[in-house]
Amino acid sequence: HEVILFEAANEPGGQVRIAAELLRRKEIIGIVDWRVAEAERAGAIMRFNSYAEVSEVLAENPDIVIVATGGLPNTGFLDEGEALVTTSWDILTGAVKAAEHVMLYDDNGAHQGMMAAEAMAQAGARVDLVTPERIVAPLLGGMNHPAYMRAFKKHKVTITLNERLIAVRRDGNKLAAVLYNEYANTKEERRYDQVVVEHGTLPVDDL
Repeated sequence: HEVILFEAANEPGGQVRIAAELLRRKEIIGIVDWRVAEAERAGAIMRFNSYAEVSEVLAENPDIVIVATGGLPNTGFLDEGEALVTTSWDILTGAVKAAEHVMLYDDNGAHQGMMAAEAMAQAGARVDLVTPERIVAPLLGGMNHPAYMRAFKKHKVTITLNERLIAVRRDGNKLAAVLYNEYANTKEERRYDQVVVEHGTLPVDDL
């Protein structure tokens, strides 16, 4: 097949490239490098910085269009305070620096939240990892769990289970994070300099 790739970013890799920002996992960028090399070897045309709209796609007169536009961080789960939170992507890409005292709220249960927590702790932040799960990051698997736990112990990351973040409010120069415990049906507020959330992604389906 004659293949043309429209890539919105200036380099390939998407979320894999973000994942490789953590020093301990930088080798996974090899996944991207190998796939790009194989695509070039097979004759694929890759156009970067190309945010394709309908007109650009139709101009190629394609026989088949594959839409693989990925996702963006989901911050719309909060009752209030969506504009006040930072995402794990912001932290891992360096778009936002970690504050002094940070809550990392992980309702995804995979690498993303754990990586952001580790990165912030390594940068010197005091990190509280909060999750509504009964265990930390249930999607990680046993092989990856120890490395994060070792890093969390080294950098004094605290862990709170069974608490769901439902709202974030301004409180002076702090952020008040409202947590809900589904088992006890109770709420509490904790104050932080920054609230970082990892709640999975929502599809980019505008096209």
